[in-house]
Amino acid sequence: MGGQFLPNKSRMERSLVFDISRHMPKGCHLHIHFNTELPPELLLSRARKLNDTMFVRTTRPLLTKDDFEKAEVVFNVMPSTTTSAEIFSMEYNPDVKAENANPWMRWADFRLSFPHDLVHEERPEGLGDAECWAREKMTLTAERVYSDKQTTNGIWACFNQGTRAFKGLMNYESVYRWYIGRAINSMIRDRVMYAELRPMLMDKTIPSDDGLRQLDHSAQMKIICEEVKRKTKKLEDRGELDKFPFGLKIIYCTPRSIPKARMQTELEDCIKLKQEFPDLICGFDLVGAEDRPNHIGFYCDL
Repeated sequence: MGGQFLPNKSRMERSLVFDISRHMPKGCHLHIHFNTELPPELLLSRARKLNDTMFVRTTRPLLTKDDFEKAEVVFNVMPSTTTSAEIFSMEYNPDVKAENANPWMRWADFRLSFPHDLVHEERPEGLGDAECWAREKMTLTAERVYSDKQTTNGIWACFNQGTRAFKGLMNYESVYRWYIGRAINSMIRDRVMYAELRPMLMDKTIPSDDGLRQLDHSAQMKIICEEVKRKTKKLEDRGELDKFPFGLKIIYCTPRSIPKARMQTELEDCIKLKQEFPDLICGFDLVGAEDRPNHIGFYCDL
């Protein structure tokens, strides 16, 4: 077919070759970024259900076209009593470490206040203006990827920005549970029979939907085990266990940028999880661009 990937993606997906490859069985998927298994529009739709507790912050006030283009966005579930900031104001302070910091705006309020005159590269059906804007922050769009000013470091920055935004949209109790089931469905559709998911586990907890409780790593792994067991039982009852016969495992991930003392703590946390969930945890991995600090040899004495 030739040409660039993103402009041709929809054509590829309609091709006979792609259809054949999709129906072919695949042994395993061994490098799945945990928070990018499903498209962002599904997570954005789910976020609407948390009308009072889903919050958002940006890295600058959103006042000009340049602000909308350059701002990063981060989501988080917080108690409904959290004071909602005003991101579309000159007074907005995005510094989360500032004294009396209040950078979080309720997502429902943000969507209502979002301008309607911005042009979006893509507009998936059912998404509002704010959701389309946030979605573009989480995906590698053709405009950003193929810009004549783009660089390798620039693409890494886009990728990292996207994963940071994704994190808050899927790291809360109900969606975390829902996400596992949907991810397995996606793998079954693609005829993948075994998978190893790679969650970043530097953050030690995720919130409940009301933002009042925190679920530690142990609780998160229990959710994964429960949902895998639930899905396996459904497949078994339908006589379809051959569609996902080997299940999934978890690779504990942490960034390669952290100091040795913190890496030691991460290794110890991984070992504790392995002891508690011996059939689930299968590895430990460093994430991030390989040409950035730190290379794996930096930690060889741990």
